[in-house]
Amino acid sequence: MNHLEQLQAYLRAHDIDGLVVPSTDEYLSEFTREPYKRLEWATRFSGSTGMAIVLRDDAAIFVDGRYRLQAERETVGLAITVCDTGDAAQIEWLSGKREAVRTLGIDARVTSLNELARLERIGESCGIAVASLAANPIDAIWTDREDALSGSEIFDYALEFAGRSAAEKIDRIAAHLGDRGVAGHLVSDPEDVAWLLNVRTDDCRRLDRQGWQILPIPLTRAFVADDGRTIWFVDAARLAPALRERVAADGIVLREPEAIEPFLRQLPQGRYSANLGRTSAGHAALTRQAGALTDDPVVAHTRWRKTSQEIAAARPGYDKDGLATIRFLAWLHGSIGSQNISEMEAAARLHAFRGEDPAYRGPSMPFMSSAGPSAAMPHYVPKAETALRLNDHPLFLLDSGAQYLGCSTDNTLTTALGRPEARHVQAHTLVIKGWIALATAIFPVGTSSVQLDAIARQPLWDAGMDYRHGTGHGVGNYMNIHEGPHIRPQFDHPMIAEIDLGMIIANEPGLYRQGDFGIRVESHMAVVPGSFEGFLAFETLSALPIDPNLIDPTLLSAAELQWLQDYHRGLWGRYQDRLDEAAAAWLADWVAKFDAMRVAEAT
Repeated sequence: MNHLEQLQAYLRAHDIDGLVVPSTDEYLSEFTREPYKRLEWATRFSGSTGMAIVLRDDAAIFVDGRYRLQAERETVGLAITVCDTGDAAQIEWLSGKREAVRTLGIDARVTSLNELARLERIGESCGIAVASLAANPIDAIWTDREDALSGSEIFDYALEFAGRSAAEKIDRIAAHLGDRGVAGHLVSDPEDVAWLLNVRTDDCRRLDRQGWQILPIPLTRAFVADDGRTIWFVDAARLAPALRERVAADGIVLREPEAIEPFLRQLPQGRYSANLGRTSAGHAALTRQAGALTDDPVVAHTRWRKTSQEIAAARPGYDKDGLATIRFLAWLHGSIGSQNISEMEAAARLHAFRGEDPAYRGPSMPFMSSAGPSAAMPHYVPKAETALRLNDHPLFLLDSGAQYLGCSTDNTLTTALGRPEARHVQAHTLVIKGWIALATAIFPVGTSSVQLDAIARQPLWDAGMDYRHGTGHGVGNYMNIHEGPHIRPQFDHPMIAEIDLGMIIANEPGLYRQGDFGIRVESHMAVVPGSFEGFLAFETLSALPIDPNLIDPTLLSAAELQWLQDYHRGLWGRYQDRLDEAAAAWLADWVAKFDAMRVAEAT
């Protein structure tokens, strides 16, 4: 009996109609720790984001376009339907199950209040109630798991990287609360806590059972009162001595992590706020017992806007990562003709190149190393037992990133390791057109992130093509590579927000053909003042070479060819003296090919 069948048997035995199984844990994490991957345990789906609805005799998993093919592959042999994510798909599936389900159970610890409200709206549309269960059925079955709570040291994130002191950040949040007449703010998102208190860990240097722990943040919560009094729910034994001194000087009160719920139960009557998209329904319910609870993502929205000092601190990380990426590409192109190289081996080699720099602190994401048809799954992560050979496919896609103090990188390259076909070159060139279009966009202050999405898609749309994921996302400061705002087409998405000065945002258009190939190019950009008053623009921070062998210059304008030539000459000027002879020759060859394209166009 597989895990899904075990769960369904439990539901039948305990008279539970159905269970919602999200990919999140008790901290609503995107990158969930191994023993809390309940969705993967039940469905085998290993992607970072998704949700399943499991009924007594039926089940469905809902994933976005990045994960559709992956979910179909990983759930083979299970009696589960793979569906697109979103309200419409879930309503459609549940509407046909009204006779089988009266009440849908949720775990209030792993479900945000906003998500609970969404599920209740969906349930109402289908005539199905949604209710919190006293215990998670999966936890009752999955009894052989080991806890993975980190014991690594929590250290003071230096001001040179953080941009502002914790005391200044707390004062700003407290003033915001006072202006809104709110007595206190619950900070439930560990990323918000890490930013607010200027703390990080070395967790990204530790290995779990499937790969790297990639977020250098402690899993903690905090509470800020309108007078600036701040309580941090953390294991005090983990604090480095210097951090302990600074926290005491800032007047931050330490409480054990388990004290959060008793604290919320004892709140005095008043008005409170929290980011309800990142606050569990359970904690929200406790807070509401003390009065009104309003949605306010003030901490998240503030940290999305980097200071000029943060931008300056990020630049060395992008420089170092560019050097490692160029060395990797030179090695790959120089070795592929004489060696068999697997997806896993390629990822390990890039990790090794990064690791030669002592500033490298570990990966910022799982290595998405994808040969040929693997790349048709946008967030494919190879496994040793199924990894493909790069030698067998003309295209290779690698999406990876690194953590450096002050900087979290996330770049995607697509390169030809064999002779590309005309359709490969056309698709890649159109992706590059969209990538350049967004990188060079100029837009008025106040522009919403959703308004920029079509800029990168237009060249593909003109050819009847598209991709089923967002075009970009905010990037954290030695933190999660995924934060807000998102550049995506959904106007009602919670991560849509105004593009503001100082944000660091990814630029990642792509194209995918099921069972065949995938193409994506991704770099990071800083939002900078535009050349006209009242306008903003982007500055590309990443140093990522583009494969000229996948470019059809006849599809590019003179301005686009000039931009590519200038960009690659900039890479040559930056790195030529830091490469060995073979890598320098390889990069010089690519730069020369872009020079030749520009000359040919001019003549």
